[in-house]
Amino acid sequence: MNSLSNYWNTLSRRDQTALLICVVAVALALIWWALVQPSTKAVEQQIVSTRASAESLSRVRNMAQELKQYRMTADPSDAAEVQLSELIDSSLRAGGMNMSSFQPVRDGEVRLRLDDVAYNSFITWLVDMEANHSLVTRELTITPTRASGRVSVSMRLAR
Repeated sequence: MNSLSNYWNTLSRRDQTALLICVVAVALALIWWALVQPSTKAVEQQIVSTRASAESLSRVRNMAQELKQYRMTADPSDAAEVQLSELIDSSLRAGGMNMSSFQPVRDGEVRLRLDDVAYNSFITWLVDMEANHSLVTRELTITPTRASGRVSVSMRLAR
């Protein structure tokens, strides 16, 4: 530190002033590049992000309003669509038949097994499911049992 002080004292007044101005300029430049410029960019990025979030929120609110309007104007019978498992079970019971197995395969598609059911009752039920409930038979295997007019059925139904 002593040598720096000695060097400073050997400089003329004009050189001291010039050196002091250069040091201040370099210090201000470092402050600008190290602190001000990065924080300014961060603020600009936050402004862009906030605008994008506000636009997204606006779209979500519009969609929510459309959904609310749709629900108010939707036909209640469409909204109260019966679950596929409930539909099949209740209609089979109404026809005097029982499921021996039921497996969901994919969304809106199931595997169904009926053991020892009356053939005519089964065909009537199947026609009703396809005609009145828009179900489609994807696979169907009918196997006769020992009793006359009775069958075992494996099938895959889909909406």
